[in-house]
Amino acid sequence: MKFWRYLFDLLFKIPDDLLPYQVEAIVGIGAGLGFVMVFFPPFTEIPRLTLSQQSYAVVNKVKNFYYRFGDNVAIFFSGGYRINKISEAEEMSHCFLEEVVDPPPHIDMETKSRNSRENVKNTIDYLREKNYKSAIIVDFYGHLKQIKMLFLQELKRQNIKDIKLYFIGAEADYGENVQTRLKNPFNFLVWEILTTVYYYLTSYLPI
Repeated sequence: MKFWRYLFDLLFKIPDDLLPYQVEAIVGIGAGLGFVMVFFPPFTEIPRLTLSQQSYAVVNKVKNFYYRFGDNVAIFFSGGYRINKISEAEEMSHCFLEEVVDPPPHIDMETKSRNSRENVKNTIDYLREKNYKSAIIVDFYGHLKQIKMLFLQELKRQNIKDIKLYFIGAEADYGENVQTRLKNPFNFLVWEILTTVYYYLTSYLPI
């Protein structure tokens, strides 16, 4: 498995962008859900739905940037993948609010996206609606290259030149995710290659 991890990192891992002194919004892209075992006395354990470790890493990055840039920055989570009526964006918002100092910030989110292209379109729609001109995009590091490509494609497709985006990866191991492609680097390598080719070939078709 170390070979596939090395190959994946070689093909898809990209360096983080240099950040400015201030931004208007921080965006966290969902990376699946997962289950943890919760103990119930006296001897029972049951699975509880929560964030995957990849999504949790994204939340932690967003939280760190929130502390860095101040409480006047907007927080936005994008992720419509859901199980048992719980979506990535909702669970990421709950996790973020549990771990930040009082008073808690207002969080915006969207729970309609079902793939990366919809994450991108819904996020850009949000930024335009709020008239934000700069944002940090945080995603699971293995997916950062693809999500950056899609954002740049969408900005070009809509001829948007006044929004500046900065792309940052959230480091996390594979596994503990209900999405099969995120359980190991080999699955994710195949998925990223196929979807990247698909998104590239269909980049100028209407969504």
